[in-house]
Amino acid sequence: MGEPKIRQLHARISETDYMRTVKLAKELGISQAELIRLLLQLPADDVQCEGVERFIVLDTLTAGKLYRELNHWGYQRNQGVHALNRIAYYLRANSLDSDDVMDGYALVRRRFDAIEETAQAIAPKVDAIAQARFLFK
Repeated sequence: MGEPKIRQLHARISETDYMRTVKLAKELGISQAELIRLLLQLPADDVQCEGVERFIVLDTLTAGKLYRELNHWGYQRNQGVHALNRIAYYLRANSLDSDDVMDGYALVRRRFDAIEETAQAIAPKVDAIAQARFLFK
């Protein structure tokens, strides 16, 4: 539950700042008071430091979704490696001819290419999250 909230803070802000507060709180799914409490927890060193451009607020629901998505990517890559290992096994056992190998390789290659293409698209976003300063640990 945390510390009881017995103190109040009053401040005059512009209409633009107020609308931005309303919008941001709505986007995060929290009240305006909770948003202010979150912002008050920004480390003072980071607020005053030049070059700090981005902070991240990652709620547990979003973190869970991110975990599941990355886990899915790992599963897909694992399946591709298993497919390549099966092809190699049958090649060693002389159970496949070259046409079968090329067909299997082409299929696996297309799947790997699709995975890599999408992974390249999300990699910068995941990297940005990893490089951001976390407010809570």
